[in-house]
Amino acid sequence: MDAEEISKILATIELYALEAAYGRAVLAAYSLEQTLYVLLVIRLPKAVVSNKRETFDHEQKKLQKLTLGRLVERVIAEFEIHDHWQEELDNMVYFRNRLVHSIAVDITTSVLRHGNKQRIVEELEEIRSYFIETNREMRKILFACLEPNGLTEEKVNEIARALLSQVNTEV
Repeated sequence: MDAEEISKILATIELYALEAAYGRAVLAAYSLEQTLYVLLVIRLPKAVVSNKRETFDHEQKKLQKLTLGRLVERVIAEFEIHDHWQEELDNMVYFRNRLVHSIAVDITTSVLRHGNKQRIVEELEEIRSYFIETNREMRKILFACLEPNGLTEEKVNEIARALLSQVNTEV
């Protein structure tokens, strides 16, 4: 293998590392979004108790369509969120938009043309850690709401594993 081939392989590895970091950050943002969605869904059971399943389904579908910014607004309005975490949730909207807009532009233009991929990878990993930390806190709130109904985090994880094993055997 000559120097040019090695250089091409290294450039490909750098690009894959960049794409992987971007994907991990976006998935962390999505995970937070899903936690906020579930927090809001658990406020809908009144419709189910009153035998209005179609009302519940309709409201649930409306929640699924909300942007991260709207989910954050609703969660802050409906739950007792410490001021620090309200600010962090607002920051997550900023970082999510940065991921989807600014960083995507950085990746597709100057970074790919001029190098400096490592700087973007580091920023992506930092943003990912923000989403993970904020999601961890929102999950505490979620499980505090579910626990009175006997749904501890362990129980929910057990149900999820059982569902996943069924899906995996059906595929």
